[in-house]
Amino acid sequence: MESCIPASQFFRHYLFRGVIGSKRFWPSTGRALYDFFSFIQAHELDWCDVDRGEAKSLVAAYRDYCLIACELASNTTRQRLHYICKFYVFAHKEGWVKRLPFAYEERSVRRGRHFLAHIDASGGKAMATM
Repeated sequence: MESCIPASQFFRHYLFRGVIGSKRFWPSTGRALYDFFSFIQAHELDWCDVDRGEAKSLVAAYRDYCLIACELASNTTRQRLHYICKFYVFAHKEGWVKRLPFAYEERSVRRGRHFLAHIDASGGKAMATM
């Protein structure tokens, strides 16, 4: 597998800017990126071709590959997709892709009672990738 400069730039940006507080998460981030780009290369796809004109986006195809072909747990797949989506947000900011290959949807979330619950203005809603 050849070096993927955009993935390396994202990795450095994401890990070194302090988003991940613990170095224990670095291996899982690296594995998610490596596995995604291996999937892209094995299927002769282009990671920046987000306007493929197909019903299934690259992210959705990778999700199905993880769940069906690899039989990964849904939590593992969700974690990998989190990093892949963060990569695409970074790629979009850098101008490497014209749009994101996924969308956001508003979901209801259950939050427990906490000290500052009375000032929470989210209304029990959060944005999630779909």
